[in-house]
Amino acid sequence: MKIRILTNNRTDRGPGMVYKNLRKGLELLGVEVTDYPVHLDEPYDYSVCLSDTEAWEEALDMSDCSLVGPNNWTVPLPEVAAKFQDFLVPSQWVKDFYKTYDFMEEKNLHLWPVGIDTEDWPDRSADPKKGDCLIYFKGMSEEHKNLAAELLMDRGLSFGYLKYGNYTEDALRDATKQCRFAILVTRTESQGIAYQQILASGLPCFVFEKESWDDRSPEVECPATAVPYFDDRCGVKVREGASRKEIYEAFTYFLENLDSFDPRAYIEENLTLEICAQKFLDILESTDVKKD
Repeated sequence: MKIRILTNNRTDRGPGMVYKNLRKGLELLGVEVTDYPVHLDEPYDYSVCLSDTEAWEEALDMSDCSLVGPNNWTVPLPEVAAKFQDFLVPSQWVKDFYKTYDFMEEKNLHLWPVGIDTEDWPDRSADPKKGDCLIYFKGMSEEHKNLAAELLMDRGLSFGYLKYGNYTEDALRDATKQCRFAILVTRTESQGIAYQQILASGLPCFVFEKESWDDRSPEVECPATAVPYFDDRCGVKVREGASRKEIYEAFTYFLENLDSFDPRAYIEENLTLEICAQKFLDILESTDVKKD
């Protein structure tokens, strides 16, 4: 099988990571990948428009495009919905949100997260540690960021910050080597590749849970989550509106049970490159659009 992929983003963040990790996963499964429009004349079996805010405009001209997404737009666009039938969505809350739009009701919304490279993000839980905690900060309030620091300082624990958009992948990788656990102070995530890389590295996470998405405007709001892929093996969540007492109690429980968490096992069971690439193939082969 050969799959043609349209994307305008091949960076190490967001949409670019979706392309990079999907391609790795497909190649591990023996699937050939060709880029559009770079290799325009090469034969292919399926054509896909991957996550990018610009690529969908080119996809409108691709009559045999089988899948579009995930997250080619923040809010669904009627002109894109009119053209295609099958869409990838990165998590359940995004799927539920898209379904609230009348023009998406008859569309096939396929739940699909991209995989995490567990070789590129090896288990660091047994490494000697120079510090205690990584605070990963992405767009939540400074109040929550300061409270995270307070939780640690009150217990004499060391910590460092990484802020979304202001770090390199190597800096995050180095932080997972140095720290025993992480505190996630983030807004909602459609998938959350960075925190899943932290989980893959074996760091349990204490999460300030944000329960609604209103990033676009107050008029566009829906139930959401900061950690769409997460279970009890990964750490502890505390709701955004929790009292200080509740937060301190939850953090105490988290620290007391730190050695019982196994976040990497969750990633290995649900989000490896191969698992997610196979899910992608299953979705692709379920669509009605295939090159003649």
